[in-house]
Amino acid sequence: MATKDVLLDVLEKFTSPYINLTPFEKADPEGRKMPALSNLGMGYVFEELIRKFNEDNNEEAGEHFTPREVIDLMTQSF
Repeated sequence: MATKDVLLDVLEKFTSPYINLTPFEKADPEGRKMPALSNLGMGYVFEELIRKFNEDNNEEAGEHFTPREVIDLMTQSF
């Protein structure tokens, strides 16, 4: 990201007071409640970032996050 000159933009977005990437509910600067981000939600954020940056670089995505619910369904014995 540093070589593509986008690292600062990404860091600014991740540290914005208007986004809550914590597992706790908190308020933005205007006092509006922002919901907590679950582990599942963080996995989706991570997967989307991987997909986006690989797409921008015309690369294969490689490994992806798989939600626990999907793993449970895939491993159930019927």
